[in-house]
Amino acid sequence: MPASFKSRAVVLLSGGMDSAVCASIAARDHDAAAVHVSYGQRTEQRERQSSIAICRRLQIHDRLMIRNEALRAVGGSALTDSSIPVPAAEMLGRDVPVTYVPFRNAHFLAVAVSWAEVLGAHRVYIGAVEPDKMIAAAEKAFGGWTKGDVAVPSFPAPPALTGRHVYFVQRANSGSAILTPG
Repeated sequence: MPASFKSRAVVLLSGGMDSAVCASIAARDHDAAAVHVSYGQRTEQRERQSSIAICRRLQIHDRLMIRNEALRAVGGSALTDSSIPVPAAEMLGRDVPVTYVPFRNAHFLAVAVSWAEVLGAHRVYIGAVEPDKMIAAAEKAFGGWTKGDVAVPSFPAPPALTGRHVYFVQRANSGSAILTPG
Protein backbone atom coordinates (compact mmCIF):
# COMPACT_ATOMS: atom_id res chain seq x y z
CA MET A 1 0.00 0.00 0.00
CA PRO A 2 1.47 3.43 -0.88
CA ALA A 3 2.62 5.51 2.11
CA SER A 4 0.13 8.27 1.19
CA PHE A 5 -2.74 5.90 2.11
CA LYS A 6 -1.19 4.71 5.38
CA SER A 7 -1.79 6.31 8.76
CA ARG A 8 1.16 8.02 10.44
CA ALA A 9 3.13 6.43 13.28
CA VAL A 10 6.21 7.47 15.23
CA VAL A 11 8.77 4.89 16.33
CA LEU A 12 11.45 5.42 18.96
CA LEU A 13 14.56 4.03 17.28
CA SER A 14 17.65 3.55 19.43
CA GLY A 15 19.33 1.36 16.85
CA GLY A 16 19.08 -1.78 18.98
CA MET A 17 17.24 -5.02 18.22
CA ASP A 18 14.00 -4.20 20.05
CA SER A 19 13.57 -0.84 18.40
CA ALA A 20 14.59 -2.25 15.00
CA VAL A 21 11.77 -4.80 15.25
CA CYS A 22 9.32 -2.04 16.23
CA ALA A 23 10.54 0.13 13.34
CA SER A 24 10.06 -2.76 10.93
CA ILE A 25 6.46 -3.26 12.08
CA ALA A 26 5.76 0.48 12.04
CA ALA A 27 7.20 0.88 8.52
CA ARG A 28 5.23 -2.12 7.28
CA ASP A 29 1.89 -0.93 8.68
CA HIS A 30 2.19 2.86 8.65
CA ASP A 31 3.81 5.89 7.11
CA ALA A 32 6.50 5.80 9.80
CA ALA A 33 8.63 8.56 11.24
CA ALA A 34 11.59 7.78 13.53
CA VAL A 35 12.87 9.53 16.64
CA HIS A 36 16.39 8.86 17.88
CA VAL A 37 17.42 10.26 21.26
CA SER A 38 21.05 10.72 22.19
CA TYR A 39 21.44 11.27 25.92
CA GLY A 40 25.17 11.10 26.51
CA GLN A 41 25.25 7.30 26.68
CA ARG A 42 28.55 5.53 26.15
CA THR A 43 27.23 3.86 22.99
CA GLU A 44 25.80 7.08 21.57
CA GLN A 45 27.72 7.20 18.27
CA ARG A 46 27.12 3.52 17.42
CA GLU A 47 23.42 3.72 18.30
CA ARG A 48 22.95 6.81 16.12
CA GLN A 49 24.71 5.11 13.18
CA SER A 50 22.51 2.02 13.58
CA SER A 51 19.37 4.15 13.78
CA ILE A 52 20.25 5.91 10.53
CA ALA A 53 21.07 2.61 8.79
CA ILE A 54 17.77 1.07 9.91
CA CYS A 55 15.86 4.12 8.63
CA ARG A 56 17.60 3.82 5.27
CA ARG A 57 16.88 0.09 5.04
CA LEU A 58 13.19 0.54 5.97
CA GLN A 59 12.85 3.70 3.87
CA ILE A 60 11.80 5.82 6.85
CA HIS A 61 12.41 9.33 5.52
CA ASP A 62 11.05 11.47 8.35
CA ARG A 63 13.62 11.42 11.13
CA LEU A 64 14.05 13.47 14.26
CA MET A 65 17.43 13.33 15.99
CA ILE A 66 17.20 14.70 19.53
CA ARG A 67 19.87 15.45 22.11
CA ASN A 68 18.73 15.16 25.75
CA GLU A 69 21.35 16.33 28.24
CA ALA A 70 19.05 15.86 31.25
CA LEU A 71 19.71 12.13 31.65
CA ARG A 72 23.48 12.60 31.70
CA ALA A 73 23.13 15.46 34.21
CA VAL A 74 20.89 13.34 36.46
CA GLY A 75 23.46 10.52 36.38
CA GLY A 76 23.07 7.37 38.43
CA SER A 77 23.79 5.02 35.52
CA ALA A 78 26.92 3.41 34.17
CA LEU A 79 25.64 4.29 30.69
CA THR A 80 25.79 8.04 31.33
CA ASP A 81 28.43 8.36 34.08
CA SER A 82 31.96 7.31 33.13
CA SER A 83 32.93 7.05 36.82
CA ILE A 84 30.58 4.05 37.21
CA PRO A 85 32.14 0.93 35.65
CA VAL A 86 30.04 -1.22 33.33
CA PRO A 87 30.13 -4.80 34.67
CA ALA A 88 30.39 -7.87 32.48
CA ALA A 89 26.97 -9.18 31.45
CA GLU A 90 27.26 -12.29 33.62
CA MET A 91 27.83 -10.07 36.68
CA LEU A 92 24.55 -8.14 36.33
CA GLY A 93 22.29 -10.56 38.23
CA ARG A 94 18.55 -9.98 38.64
CA ASP A 95 18.60 -6.68 40.55
CA VAL A 96 18.19 -3.34 38.80
CA PRO A 97 21.49 -3.11 36.89
CA VAL A 98 23.90 -0.18 37.15
CA THR A 99 23.25 0.35 33.44
CA TYR A 100 19.60 1.26 34.14
CA VAL A 101 18.96 4.92 33.23
CA PRO A 102 16.31 6.28 35.63
CA PHE A 103 13.00 6.94 33.86
CA ARG A 104 14.69 7.11 30.45
CA ASN A 105 11.72 5.81 28.50
CA ALA A 106 9.46 8.56 29.88
CA HIS A 107 11.84 11.16 28.44
CA PHE A 108 11.87 9.37 25.10
CA LEU A 109 8.09 9.01 25.04
CA ALA A 110 7.57 12.69 25.82
CA VAL A 111 9.47 13.57 22.64
CA ALA A 112 7.82 10.86 20.53
CA VAL A 113 4.27 11.66 21.64
CA SER A 114 4.88 15.39 21.12
CA TRP A 115 6.13 14.80 17.58
CA ALA A 116 3.31 12.33 16.92
CA GLU A 117 0.84 15.08 17.78
CA VAL A 118 2.53 17.49 15.37
CA LEU A 119 2.60 14.88 12.59
CA GLY A 120 -0.97 13.75 13.21
CA ALA A 121 0.28 10.24 14.04
CA HIS A 122 -2.05 7.98 16.00
CA ARG A 123 0.53 5.38 17.03
CA VAL A 124 3.85 5.48 18.87
CA TYR A 125 6.07 2.40 18.88
CA ILE A 126 8.69 1.72 21.57
CA GLY A 127 10.77 -1.42 22.02
CA ALA A 128 10.89 -1.63 25.81
CA VAL A 129 11.21 -5.01 27.46
CA GLU A 130 11.14 -6.18 31.05
CA PRO A 131 14.21 -8.38 31.54
CA ASP A 132 12.65 -10.54 34.28
CA LYS A 133 9.61 -11.31 32.12
CA MET A 134 11.79 -12.00 29.08
CA ILE A 135 14.02 -14.39 31.06
CA ALA A 136 10.98 -16.17 32.53
CA ALA A 137 9.36 -16.46 29.10
CA ALA A 138 12.56 -17.83 27.55
CA GLU A 139 13.02 -20.34 30.38
CA LYS A 140 9.38 -21.41 30.05
CA ALA A 141 9.64 -21.66 26.27
CA PHE A 142 13.04 -23.34 26.01
CA GLY A 143 13.88 -24.75 29.46
CA GLY A 144 12.65 -28.29 28.80
CA TRP A 145 12.95 -28.20 25.03
CA THR A 146 13.33 -31.40 23.12
CA LYS A 147 13.20 -31.80 19.38
CA GLY A 148 9.71 -32.38 18.05
CA ASP A 149 6.50 -30.68 17.04
CA VAL A 150 5.58 -27.52 18.88
CA ALA A 151 2.03 -26.24 19.19
CA VAL A 152 1.92 -22.62 18.11
CA PRO A 153 -0.79 -20.73 19.98
CA SER A 154 -3.09 -18.44 18.05
CA PHE A 155 -4.14 -15.09 19.40
CA PRO A 156 -7.19 -13.08 18.42
CA ALA A 157 -6.58 -9.80 16.66
CA PRO A 158 -6.63 -6.86 19.08
CA PRO A 159 -9.70 -4.63 18.93
CA ALA A 160 -9.53 -1.66 16.60
CA LEU A 161 -8.34 1.50 18.31
CA THR A 162 -10.12 4.79 17.86
CA GLY A 163 -8.92 8.25 18.80
CA ARG A 164 -5.67 9.04 20.53
CA HIS A 165 -4.91 7.61 23.96
CA VAL A 166 -1.67 7.04 25.81
CA TYR A 167 -1.54 5.08 29.05
CA PHE A 168 1.86 5.18 30.71
CA VAL A 169 2.68 3.01 33.70
CA GLN A 170 6.01 3.10 35.52
CA ARG A 171 6.27 0.40 38.15
CA ALA A 172 8.53 0.83 41.16
CA ASN A 173 11.87 -1.00 40.81
CA SER A 174 11.11 -1.77 37.17
CA GLY A 175 13.95 -1.77 34.68
CA SER A 176 11.66 -0.46 31.99
CA ALA A 177 8.38 1.30 31.40
CA ILE A 178 5.34 -0.05 29.61
CA LEU A 179 3.37 1.93 27.02
CA THR A 180 -0.03 0.49 26.19
CA PRO A 181 -1.90 2.25 23.40
CA GLY A 182 -5.61 1.87 23.80
